[in-house]
Amino acid sequence: MLIMENFMLAINSLRTNKMRALLTMLGIIIGISSVIAIVSIGDSVSKNTANEMKAYGMNNISVSLTSKSTDENSSSSPAQSDMLTVSQVREYNNQYKDDIEAVALESDAGTGKARITNGKDAQSSVDVDGVSEGYSTINKVKLTKGRSITASDIDKSTDVAVVPSKMVKKLLSEGDNPLGQEVRVIYDDKILTFTIVGVYDNSQKSGTSFGGYSDTQKVYIPVSTAMEVNGESGVQFITVMPKTDSVASKLTSETTSYFDTLYKSNRDFGMQVYNSQKDVNDLMSSIDKIKLAITVIAGIALLVGGIGVMNIMLVSVTERTREIGIRKAIGAKRKHIKTQFIIEAIIICGIGGIIGIALGLTLATVIAIKMSLPVAISPTVIIISVLFSMGIGVFFGFYPANKASKLDPIEALRYE
Repeated sequence: MLIMENFMLAINSLRTNKMRALLTMLGIIIGISSVIAIVSIGDSVSKNTANEMKAYGMNNISVSLTSKSTDENSSSSPAQSDMLTVSQVREYNNQYKDDIEAVALESDAGTGKARITNGKDAQSSVDVDGVSEGYSTINKVKLTKGRSITASDIDKSTDVAVVPSKMVKKLLSEGDNPLGQEVRVIYDDKILTFTIVGVYDNSQKSGTSFGGYSDTQKVYIPVSTAMEVNGESGVQFITVMPKTDSVASKLTSETTSYFDTLYKSNRDFGMQVYNSQKDVNDLMSSIDKIKLAITVIAGIALLVGGIGVMNIMLVSVTERTREIGIRKAIGAKRKHIKTQFIIEAIIICGIGGIIGIALGLTLATVIAIKMSLPVAISPTVIIISVLFSMGIGVFFGFYPANKASKLDPIEALRYE
């Protein structure tokens, strides 16, 4: 009952001085809304960055042929025997198949002009890339028709191709089925013919920035077929996709050990294994530090708001000195007076906190939508904000409440 009575006294006091109460709350409102908006926007940026990194395959492992020489002027080029063969990559894949989602090999088969045998009298400039069966998975190649390059295609070095949708639209009449059609790629010195087994979507820029199905006209053929075209027996670079993000670090270490052993007897070249997860973690850490620094700055507004609460409560104690004297004269104890003013401070900060939370969430949502970021609202931040605003009420309301409780009732009754 005593708590409820003090609560009603505090509400009546706020109603009596509405403008003063609102101005007192303003510092709390600005502080809480700023902290929530900054933390929420920071979480949105972090979430968006993490999603983009994941889409770009930043957990993928890159394995590339590098010279063991420390001489910067060394110009030695790798021999065919230094390169990774398809069979060597498959052996590696089989050994770590429990942790590997896919492995991508790529071999450039040159640039030429493509024409579809039974299509329009038109041609399209294309880059011909030899790829492995895991390339489509890693680079998020979206098939619209047919199939992608398979392990069987690579084993048999078949003359099949997966072609871009834009090229099909340009070279074939509407309604014609591209699957099974022959596409001829005309080079300066030769003409190659492939059977179309699949069509991938390159109608809009999407996929990854490392190859994928971005806005380029790429014709994909089996990597073994591409090696026959360019006269190579292996590749200098592969990309490995871990099955889960959690195994990326372990797989990177195992991959390093595997290729160090494989190239141990090669005096000139070895394989450099790189995983950008550390760079991603460093970037996320930097974002968190910036978010924390700005949050601390915004928190200064809360401190100012708290000081404002203390100041107004001191004024309130002075204004209500006679009231305090009367209450103490009829038997009110120090704890009753102290509780009255602390509850009043908590109510001021609590109402200000609720308004600040609503304003902060609104700001964060609007800004996230305007910046095309995912809306990230943390319930933890809201709960902490509510408790923090209540804590400010207790902390900055204690001194005025304590001062009021120490007033001598006789002196208080004489106050005018």
